[in-house]
Amino acid sequence: TLDADAVVLATPPALTAALAARVEEGVVIDLSGTLDAPVVLGASDAPTPRSVRLAGPVAATAAPLLSALAPLGLEAAHVTALLPASRDGRDALDELRDQAVALLSFKAPPTRALGRRLAFDAQPAQARADLIAAELNELIPSGITATAQAIQIGAFIGAGIALSLRFAAPTTPAATPPAAPLASALAPALALASPQPRSPPPSLPPSPLPQPPPSPY
Repeated sequence: TLDADAVVLATPPALTAALAARVEEGVVIDLSGTLDAPVVLGASDAPTPRSVRLAGPVAATAAPLLSALAPLGLEAAHVTALLPASRDGRDALDELRDQAVALLSFKAPPTRALGRRLAFDAQPAQARADLIAAELNELIPSGITATAQAIQIGAFIGAGIALSLRFAAPTTPAATPPAAPLASALAPALALASPQPRSPPPSLPPSPLPQPPPSPY
């Protein structure tokens, strides 16, 4: 049995349910998206049940923005997510590398961890799309309907999100929600998208141009 105030399960889906059943006391926090439990954005949002499911990165990024836009009459949102191999763990990252090497060597790529070829390719991920839509619909106001499509791409890390929004009526500047909630909702996404400052390259003294050898004539 597992006895703790909180048990965080960052495990493959096949192990999550079995480990959660061994927890006799404390709260189970599921990071795998497996348990049938309330979806939360963070510890401050957690209700009182024994198990909670932490929202995935796509839903956690989009839900605060959609909630902040609800006062504008937002009716529906469609999310397109581009998902990297890191969503499937270290074995998937290693296999994506091996797939790229195999294809460049004119060999059949391995597919044990990923289940299909992803190197230099993209594949639909319907199960992930269904999970994203379910998480969003649990996190955003009830008057908004969220749908999703997910595409697994041949990238190691970094997810991409595009939103298509439908409002009940044309928006006007007067109907714009207060800037503070909207800025707060956008802050996590902007922090990820903003380029990190880089130190300027060291200055080097100018190199003299090479002189041609003297002519014998």
